[in-house]
Amino acid sequence: MPYYVSDSESVTGCPNWGVVKEDGSRVPSNCYDSRQDAISRAYAMNQAEGIRTGNIMWEDRGRES
Repeated sequence: MPYYVSDSESVTGCPNWGVVKEDGSRVPSNCYDSRQDAISRAYAMNQAEGIRTGNIMWEDRGRES
C-alpha cells in the first residue's frame, strides 16, 4: 500500500509532517520536523514494499508525476 506525506495534522496526527498510508490510516511514530525527512521516510517505505513512487504528497495522491 503506497505511503504519502502531509503537513495536515488532521490527516497525519503530527504537528508538522507525517507519513500516511493510501487508505488514510496513520503510520505510528512517523512524525517529522521537516518535509524532506518525511519524504525520505515515505520513499524508503514505498521502496521496501516494491512500490513505484510517483507523487508522494497526500493531497496529490492518484495523480501521475
